Amino acid sequence: MNWFYQLMQNQVFQTILAGTLVYTLGSIIEKFILEPVYKYKETIAKIDNKLKFYGDVTGNPGSDYPDREIKLECRAVIRNLSCELESNFKAIPFGWQWTKEEKYKIADSAKRLIRLSNNIFNPGYFNTNVAINNYYDEEAIRANLHIPKFE
Repeated sequence: MNWFYQLMQNQVFQTILAGTLVYTLGSIIEKFILEPVYKYKETIAKIDNKLKFYGDVTGNPGSDYPDREIKLECRAVIRNLSCELESNFKAIPFGWQWTKEEKYKIADSAKRLIRLSNNIFNPGYFNTNVAINNYYDEEAIRANLHIPKFE
């Protein structure tokens, strides 16, 4: 037992032990806290990008422009972003610290993204204001996710 006491008194061993503990704690914080938050923020950036990129598709639902392949791609991308938003939000640890209002905003944004993807082929027979509703959905998504508007 005397060797253990001497080992603990050794400065080199203490330095190696401290460095190992700092590295391990840093890796845990990075992997389980910072990485999920980064993925969540990255998903919000993708949502902003794709809402702008597919603005002509969501702004002209049911029209012949653009062609069907682009509409199918847009529909899949927007639906996938809705799923990514929810899953990345749920992956953030200590989610209990989010307010109910913030959780509602995330759920509302995901729902609106799904509705946008569903409205891409909607010709507006039953609702002539589909394009207007899409515009308001996009604005609400940006407001809910705190995406700044550049003009």
